[in-house]
Amino acid sequence: MTTNIIVKELERLGREYLFEYNDAITLANLRKSLNSYVQDYIVNNTLSYASVNVEKDPTSPETLNIQLNVKFVGTIEVIKIDLTVE
Repeated sequence: MTTNIIVKELERLGREYLFEYNDAITLANLRKSLNSYVQDYIVNNTLSYASVNVEKDPTSPETLNIQLNVKFVGTIEVIKIDLTVE
């Protein structure tokens, strides 16, 4: 359930940057914003690890690829979730 909440919020945050110019500065700002969001889950001890990577889609300039890696407290596996924001 927590993973679904995080994914929906990351998609919402990603859509805010979707119509921005896709340059390195915009992608860095989006990456910083998304990482800041998931760090709140680390602070409240829900996640022990979280990382977000943002890239332009090589085939479509209007698409962003977001890769989320999370590890919940008390688990051993890292969950990898790929998102495409169009």
